[in-house]
Amino acid sequence: MSNKDLLKQRSQQDFQESLDKYQKQIEGHLTTELDIKEALNLVKIIDNTGLNYTCSMCKCLHYVPQTLACIVCQRRFCHDCIQSKELKEECPQCLAKPFKLRKLSDFEQQIINSIQTEGCPFPSCKFRAKILCQDSFIQHLKEDCEGALFQCPLNCNMLVSKQSKDTHFKRDAIKSIVQASQMCPNFLVTCTSCNEDLSEAENSSHGCSKRWEVIAQTLHDEVQNLQKQLQSSKNQIRKLELDALSYRAKEQSETYESNSQELYYEEVSKDQYGSESSIYNRYGRSSYDPNESDGYPDY
Repeated sequence: MSNKDLLKQRSQQDFQESLDKYQKQIEGHLTTELDIKEALNLVKIIDNTGLNYTCSMCKCLHYVPQTLACIVCQRRFCHDCIQSKELKEECPQCLAKPFKLRKLSDFEQQIINSIQTEGCPFPSCKFRAKILCQDSFIQHLKEDCEGALFQCPLNCNMLVSKQSKDTHFKRDAIKSIVQASQMCPNFLVTCTSCNEDLSEAENSSHGCSKRWEVIAQTLHDEVQNLQKQLQSSKNQIRKLELDALSYRAKEQSETYESNSQELYYEEVSKDQYGSESSIYNRYGRSSYDPNESDGYPDY
């Protein structure tokens, strides 16, 4: 592998690490109070009960922590309107003085939480066509909504979602002009050797001394690993050879013992019964014919 290929390989590794880092930020994005408020402003209420709990000033339906009520007329106001409007000391609805607010009661909170909405408002979400109560919708936003939009972690002033993270960062995902316009212009690759932030073009040709040191160390580690694997293979081959020699020695020993036993039994037989020639000599014959008559009558 040439030096150019080694540098290209290292730059691709740094690119992938930077890409994974930003995508993990999107995947691990925690829905903020602002995200929930903006999402609730997009949902459609299909329960008429919810109309009685809208803000008397902006007519929005904010969720429980941002809803307050006048202690005199019991008209409800969202927290944002109370903070943004230049209110006098009187209620903007009943003109009661002094203008005092209270939090919603538990009963009112239960009613707001049970208000039905027309599913998730984000087009790419799988819960878009599913009716959800407001409490379930907020839980959905916090846990499993992949279509919820939020600001890019690189502050490129573009909205991203967990589903669009590949299109927003990955350059090889370009299939159209629309997708190209959705890519993050602030995406930079961090050189893990010198910690310098680079554009993709700069990263592909970036050859700082520390990056080359990392490449050299990587090659050195690979060589050592190969040497360890080679030594391990040699040890295995040597072990197999020793096992083969041991098996052959054991086989030869068993063959020798078998032959020795046969010779031993043959010698014992000769000592007890004599050789074949001595048996023939007892009858005065040079040879013994079992069919020859021995002179005794047959009965």
